[in-house]
Amino acid sequence: MDASKVIMERLNNRNYEAWKFRIEMLLIREGLWKHISEEMPNPMTSEWKQGDDRTRATIALFVEDSQYSIIRNCQTSKETWEALKKHHQKVSLTSRVTLLKRICQLQFQDGDDMEQHLQEMEGLFSRLSNADQKLDSQLMVAMVLRSLPEAYDTLTTALESRSDDELTMDLVKSKLLDESMKRRKNLPRGESILRVESMKKTIICHSCGRPGHIKRDCRQLPGKKIEEPRRKFKPKAKAAAVEEEKSFCFAVRNERHTNAVWVVDSGASTHMCADRSFFKHYEQQPGLTVALADGSEVNVAGRGSGTICYAVDDEEKEVTLNEVLHVPNLDTNLVSVGKLTEKGAEVTFTGEECKISKNGRVAAVAVRKSGLYHLETKKHNPIVAAVMQHTENCIHHWHRVLGHRDEEAIQKMVRDDLATGVKIRKCNVNHDCECCMEGKMTRLPFPKQTGAQSTRMLELIHTDVCGPINTVTPGGARYFMTIIDDFTRFCVVYFLEKKSEVPDKIEEFIQMAETRFGKRPAVIRADNGGEYRSRRLGSFYRQKGITAQFTAAYSPQQNGIAERKNRSLVEMARCMLIDASMDYKYWAEAVNTANYVQNMLPTRATEKTPYEAWYTRKPDLKHMHIFGCSAFVHVPDQKRTKLEPKGMKLTFVGYSDSQKAYRLVDLATNKIYHSRDVRFLNESKPLMKNSRPTELVEYDWNLEIHRDVADEPNVEVYDEEEMPLSSEGEDDFLDCSQGTQTEDSRSETDEDPDTPVTVRRSERCTKGLPPVRYREAIGMVKSNVPEPRTIKEAMGSTEQDLWKAAIKEELQAHEENGTWKVVPLPAGRKTIGCKWIFKRKEDENVVRYKARLVAQGFTQKYGTDYDEVFAPVVKQVTFKALLSVAHQRKMLIKHIDVKTAYLNGELQEMVFMRPPPGCDFGDSKLVCHLQKGIYGLKQAAHIWNKKLNAVLQRLGFKPSENDSCLYSKRNSDGTMSYIAVYVDDLVVACNSEEEYEAIVRNLNNHFKVTSLGDIRHFLGIRVTPRIKNYHSLHGKYY
Repeated sequence: MDASKVIMERLNNRNYEAWKFRIEMLLIREGLWKHISEEMPNPMTSEWKQGDDRTRATIALFVEDSQYSIIRNCQTSKETWEALKKHHQKVSLTSRVTLLKRICQLQFQDGDDMEQHLQEMEGLFSRLSNADQKLDSQLMVAMVLRSLPEAYDTLTTALESRSDDELTMDLVKSKLLDESMKRRKNLPRGESILRVESMKKTIICHSCGRPGHIKRDCRQLPGKKIEEPRRKFKPKAKAAAVEEEKSFCFAVRNERHTNAVWVVDSGASTHMCADRSFFKHYEQQPGLTVALADGSEVNVAGRGSGTICYAVDDEEKEVTLNEVLHVPNLDTNLVSVGKLTEKGAEVTFTGEECKISKNGRVAAVAVRKSGLYHLETKKHNPIVAAVMQHTENCIHHWHRVLGHRDEEAIQKMVRDDLATGVKIRKCNVNHDCECCMEGKMTRLPFPKQTGAQSTRMLELIHTDVCGPINTVTPGGARYFMTIIDDFTRFCVVYFLEKKSEVPDKIEEFIQMAETRFGKRPAVIRADNGGEYRSRRLGSFYRQKGITAQFTAAYSPQQNGIAERKNRSLVEMARCMLIDASMDYKYWAEAVNTANYVQNMLPTRATEKTPYEAWYTRKPDLKHMHIFGCSAFVHVPDQKRTKLEPKGMKLTFVGYSDSQKAYRLVDLATNKIYHSRDVRFLNESKPLMKNSRPTELVEYDWNLEIHRDVADEPNVEVYDEEEMPLSSEGEDDFLDCSQGTQTEDSRSETDEDPDTPVTVRRSERCTKGLPPVRYREAIGMVKSNVPEPRTIKEAMGSTEQDLWKAAIKEELQAHEENGTWKVVPLPAGRKTIGCKWIFKRKEDENVVRYKARLVAQGFTQKYGTDYDEVFAPVVKQVTFKALLSVAHQRKMLIKHIDVKTAYLNGELQEMVFMRPPPGCDFGDSKLVCHLQKGIYGLKQAAHIWNKKLNAVLQRLGFKPSENDSCLYSKRNSDGTMSYIAVYVDDLVVACNSEEEYEAIVRNLNNHFKVTSLGDIRHFLGIRVTPRIKNYHSLHGKYY
């Protein structure tokens, strides 16, 4: 036998059943099957040995490379056969249960192919039989009849009335196929055929293993022609779904409509249009396909948006459809009901029409024709549309990528070959950017600087401070300072909380210049601001031999380069924030990115880009993307469990200073992430609610991102090469940036009374520290003996009785607190996970075993499971001031801890959590409907702070206007009492022990509190009483 002449698919991990049948037939044809089915003779004859070798070789020739490891050590053909059978026909209880569940879940729908349905059922019966779970004929018949819809009830009843001997599988198949054929013949042409999601999900090809078609129609079969015509009389699908989404609902017609007809379809996963002239904004979209009703797929050419015109009550209306797929081979344009409802519209189908309403008003009416709902529109004007179209790499796309820089500078960069990775396609659009009009409207510019330009790098430095800016960033910045080299025009940006930080940043910049270039600036030019004329800077300049130049009073034009730089950065940042529809609190991220972009674009003063002049190499722009676009970040294995999502949707806000990575933000929590593994949705803007992704652009990380190392606290790094695995050890101190510096990389300075509200987020490098909402759950003293990481480890340890008691105590606390109610999961809702955190608390010579149940809040969805997450905490400067006041007034200073504080917050959102690991509610459909906060929830800190604030005000304490976490109360005798709040730690300053006991007693009426006595530690400060009413403060960050 010549194996090369036998056309048969090789064995892989998906096609064992089909392969087994074929190889068995092949061996029978060749007279070799006896070597599998019969026992080996003893002694073995040479003839048998020769035949056995041929059989083993035949099997080996028809398996893929991935299967060789299974059979490599087998000595006979029967060993080879049994090894493959054992590997592919798993006979565990789990596999049998899985197959039975699939059989029970399989449902036939009107319009499905009955032959395919029966083949699928028989295939599952065969696999179950091979898994040592053979079903008798009567049970198989019952399961087939159970899978039929109500429309087949008459036939089902007739079949069930037959005797057991007559009711065979062959009879049932024959009757069902006949009935299905009659129904198809009676179905009018053009009638809608609905194919629901479950059908498409359950049909699996036994050849390629992909869902949506059977083996007979598989295009990957050997010899199958891709261009093979569809079977006769098979109509094309008019509603469809993008392949990745795997949701199917198809309306079918046979004739092709004009491009003015749009069909409203409840099954289409997104809007689709066959007419290229419809699109006003368009970009190519390779790689996507759309599934049609006949099981075939057509390619998506692009994606974009356009406007359709229609009439409602004789009134002409226009509506813009976004995220529309361009599918040239689709016969009818489709309006997706799902997309409409996502945007807040209400779609109502009646007998003859479909009404689309929003805010109670009818926006459009589609009329039923031949079973489909048609929205008649005016025909697109291809001439106008052609003028309006532009592609991804046109000048307007790069205008947005490069921070809304003027097109002349972009054209010059390409024309003079000043950067790589930029290709601009021809575009006929005369595009006026509204974001630039809104963000850059100015009066006449400053006059150009007079005098000769410097002749070498660092000969002259310009600097200026911009601010205060009304909106404080999440990191507390209110100013930014620019430092510009006159010769190269390269600019470095620093973000400041207050102007007193200016000397630190100038010294930092000069140290960087000396380290990198071996020289320091000769002249530094600044305005007359007090931050530049301090004694400290003057002494530093004299020590370094630097000349300081200051502008004349009220003459900022003399420092025109720095003034214009500040203005251009603010204008570019404003445009990017407007274009991205982002909150102005992210102005520092936008300014940082704007400066990064400007350093890579040419200026009128130099022949090269500032980047090339500074680093002596051309910039490469391939890695750049539109500021504020949505992106998916890969979550490393160390940061998730097996079943948790591998990607997280964030918003792109720039390029990392500290690593070769992108910089992204979670808009819900303001948390910054650095990641190399990012997929961008280039044309989408950041969304605060869930949205389907648009274009995915994967970045090649072999390209270089032009960044140098900088101090980057308060960020989480997702880097698969160097993942921080624990929170132990010292903070990282990295070199200063020699490019722009992000706003959260400011150096730490002494507090002053102007410090803005402190958000409960670390200001130091966390090196992988967990979120603060887990603080009490895992902030316990470490033991030399490792704590269990899972409940399985806890129950398998020698301390299992102690851990069981800790778990029981935690669950009892939740029961007493009423944290959740056990309910069935409502339809359409999803659950969040939870896990146990096990810790030993060591207090002097006593070891306490604690088990904390923590929700996996990272799976929560904004707008569904939570809204607000902000929770203020007392500032350190406020605490110091309180100690000073208490000392002057000879007050007592006590410390109170609220036990399980987060469990007291009352949830407003409907949040459902899976049962705690190790707990069995007796029904797999039952879940925990959370009534109160729990550690790990994104809003846990917010609702706890809200509850505590309400209780304190009820007790007569009022929050301070300057720090909302400092509460004061005037007592009946005229004295004052104070409470400072940091999450669940309360510092009480009062005048007597009786007054303190009354405060503790009142708080105990609402929460479980523990009096810790005199203050010892708070906010990383150790407080030591020296003499009566006097305290010594020692900085001790722990």
